[in-house]
Amino acid sequence: MQGRSSLRENEHRIISVTPVVSGLFRPLLSLATSLVAVDFIVTHIHALSSHEGLLLFIFVGPCALVVGTRTWRWRSHKLHVTNQRVIAEGGVATRFTNAVELRDILGTTIEQSFIERLLRRGEVVLDTASGPFFSGLVSHPAALCRLIDSERATPPPGNVPLDTVFETNLQPERAFEVRPRNRSASENDWPH
Repeated sequence: MQGRSSLRENEHRIISVTPVVSGLFRPLLSLATSLVAVDFIVTHIHALSSHEGLLLFIFVGPCALVVGTRTWRWRSHKLHVTNQRVIAEGGVATRFTNAVELRDILGTTIEQSFIERLLRRGEVVLDTASGPFFSGLVSHPAALCRLIDSERATPPPGNVPLDTVFETNLQPERAFEVRPRNRSASENDWPH
């Protein structure tokens, strides 16, 4: 997954985060329950013991399919923080990539419930002028916020601060005039 996101020139990845597991508890519970139910049926009803494979396909197959697709979707989602932007990418059948420039981020906030706070999980929300950018449920959201804020505070190399004053170092013979004179036949000679 790390090779799929294209980075710009002079951009390097600082951290890649996979969001925490979400929506797998109930499918795993139903998978375990259906396995126990099929085992119970096969051991106590002798007429169905010869059809164990069919019972597994009917009862356990759909639960295993849901667990597999949710795991695949969860593992395919990544959040990358680079020195220039924050990129969220993922998707199973169709891919998505959302990016926000660090210079466009106005602030970072954490949304978490009481249980999520106890488990050190939460959702990082990046406030931008175009609207909020949600990260998804991640572990240690405060550390991720501190990392993003420290990268925002670091000025990118090569950028000139907005309060810089530029002075011209023009040679007197090449100085610009308010009313330029006509050129002579030679390109380099100015009439005096």
